[in-house]
Parts: sequence; C-alpha cells; structure tokens
Amino acid sequence: MRILHLTAGTGRWHCGTCIRDDALVKALRALGHEADLVPMYLPVVADGISCSAGERVQISGVNAWLQQEVPLFRHLPRWMDAPLASRPVLDLAGRFAGSTRPESLGAMTVSMLQGLEGHQAKEIGRLVDALRLRPAPDVVVLSNSLLVGLAQPLRDALGVPVVVTVQGELHFLDALDEGRDEAWALVAEGLARAEGVVAVSGFAADAMAARTGLPRDRFDVVHNGIDVEGYGPLRPPEGPPVLGAFARLYPAKGLHLLVDVYLRLLEQGRDLDLHLGGTLNPGDRPELDEALQRLHDAGVAHRVQVAANLSAEEKRAFLAELTVFCVPSLKDETFGMYNLEAMATGLPVVAPRRGAIPEVLERAGAGTLVAPGDAEAFVAAIGRLLDDAALRHAQAERGRRGVRAAFTSAHMAAGLADLLQRVLAVRAA
Repeated sequence: MRILHLTAGTGRWHCGTCIRDDALVKALRALGHEADLVPMYLPVVADGISCSAGERVQISGVNAWLQQEVPLFRHLPRWMDAPLASRPVLDLAGRFAGSTRPESLGAMTVSMLQGLEGHQAKEIGRLVDALRLRPAPDVVVLSNSLLVGLAQPLRDALGVPVVVTVQGELHFLDALDEGRDEAWALVAEGLARAEGVVAVSGFAADAMAARTGLPRDRFDVVHNGIDVEGYGPLRPPEGPPVLGAFARLYPAKGLHLLVDVYLRLLEQGRDLDLHLGGTLNPGDRPELDEALQRLHDAGVAHRVQVAANLSAEEKRAFLAELTVFCVPSLKDETFGMYNLEAMATGLPVVAPRRGAIPEVLERAGAGTLVAPGDAEAFVAAIGRLLDDAALRHAQAERGRRGVRAAFTSAHMAAGLADLLQRVLAVRAA
C-alpha cells in the first residue's frame, strides 16, 4: 500500500503522539509499504531522526494562526505568506508552541475542524495542491481527530479513503475555553463520515464513543507500540536506589503527587534518590519550580535530578539509571507510552488504576496498579519493590517480555495495515 500519514508536529518539544507516529511509519516501511509521514503546523520531533525530516511542513502553524487572528491574511496571495511556512520561521515559532494551553485555542480548533469553511481554507488548499503533486496514495491516515476537518477536502481531491486515529485529543477538547460543544459536534460528524477510525486503546474507543454518540463498533483498536531497540539493560547501581518518572513535567501527570510519595518514602528512613525526566514546555516551568521548591524546603534538593527535553539516547540512559518507575497520572490516559518505555528498559512499574493504563499493563502481564491519587497506596507499592529485589526482577522480566510480545512498533504497524486493507477492500467491493 501507498500510505500518506499526516501528523501535527510540535517544533521543538517531544510529544508522545509524534514519537508514536514516526515509529509507526518507519515500521510500515519495514513491512514493505510505501508510507510517508507528512508534518503539519510545525516540524515533527521524534526519537532520533524523523522519517519526515525531508518533508515540507504543510499548513504552517504561523500562517494558520495569522489567518485565524488577522482577517487580512486570509486573502493575501500565497506568495506573500509562503516565507512564513519556511523551516527557519517554523523552528522559531516552535520555541513558543509549548506556552499555549488548550484553554486559549477554542476558536482556532473549531475553525480547523470546519475545514474549507474555516479561516484556514487557504492553507488547506495549499495542502491539497501539494499532495496532488505526489504519487497517488491508496489511503490517507490522519493522526488524530482534531485533523478531521481535512478529511473531506483530501477525499475529494485525492479520491481515496481517509482513516482517522483517536489518541489523546479527548482531554484537549474537554479543556477548550470556548466552542467546546461545537468542536465535539464537528469531531463526531467527521468521525461518522470517515472510512475508518482507529483508537490506540479500548479505553480511548470507549471514551470517544461515549462523547461523540457514535456506535462503539465504529472504532477499531490498534494498540500503540514502540521500537524496543536500545532500551535497557539497567545499569548496575552505584549508589542509592532511584525512584523515577519520565513524562511531561506538569501536574496532570502527577508531578506533585510523586513529590509527596517520595517525601513519605524518605520519612520511612529510606535511602532513596528521585529523578524527574520528560518534556518541559515553557508554560509548565512555574509548576515544576513549585514542586522543586517543596523538595528544597524539605532539605532534599541534593537528592533530586531533573532532566528535561532529552534526546532518544539521553532518555534511554535516564531510564537505565532508575530502580522503580512511577508516573502517578491524575488524568485518564488514553494510553501511556512512558510505561512501555520503562518496561522495555527492564523497570518495575507502579501506576494508577485509571484510563487505559490497566488495559496496557494487564496485556503486558506486568506492573503494579494502585488506587488513583492515593499517596499511601503508591508508597506501599513502591516500598515493596524497593525491599524485595526478587519481586523487582520478576516484574521487570515480565514487563520486558510483555512489551516485546504485544507492544512493539511492528505490532502496531501490522494492526494498522490490516485495518487499512479492510477499508480498501470495502471500498473496492
């Protein structure tokens, strides 16, 4: 198959969706498919060199924003706004992308979901024209349902089916400040017309079916996967054990709860360090500083390391230095890629029993699930692992085997390829 996969880039910040989409397209190629990853808004930041590195960014994030906020830019000739789609300008814009929160993006989200009826019609036309110049695809895949406004223009222009992925956008849509109901209605309308809808977990499928009113059987589930090469083994400990997390460094991932858990473990007299790693957006800095100040006030700042916005190699080295992994997320994750990365490294995982996390850990046959938000439950579970090396090693081995048996990028690509073949077969019938 010739597959065009469109994904929204972040410019400079690591994002689980971008990493997942890049790994997916690379794995599709390994299976023999002609798959291309087309970046939207900003360049894609992936683990290592992205397979979209040679691609031009479509629907410039700068132009899309200007066409939303300044009516004049909706009518300028294309040659005048072409410089704002250049890589240097988009790289500069990417420095500030992480400062923007969903609360301020309601109007623009609705406009993009309206497709050619929205304020970004000129940019969408530019995208359609660019894709017409490429070898004709068999199918187009949209990375998330926030891009569903592109489905009809692409379907009309290219004459191929469009499949939409459902990932973590549920939380984004619910956080919109204005236009939330209209945005949800447009998403539901777009998903209903899509030739296929693939959810990254059963939980994501259930949640989106409930929010959109679409039948649950409208959603196929293809679990996320990772490229397991390069993860682990753990390094022999040279000092105290280390409790660690690697996810976005902000409260919704349980940052403050993890600090509380760590301090309670120290109160038990444990010799334990804390390593915090992951994506740090500019807008998240004050909340991280607040958590670090609490650790400073407790007199343990010297035991804490923060490692933000790491490369793929740095991330794997970070994980290899941990003893127990815990991201006590306070939201209903639609997947939780970080748990796969930890288990692939050979780490025992302690996680909340909420969202898709139980689905993922139970399928992997590893991990310890505890009550969401319950600091004492996390303390008890982590304490057991710290005290019992045999238990740690057994969990680590189950997790490592479980990821390789069910959650590799090859598994993900095979599942999506099967779905796309079925979509094409229905269309041909």
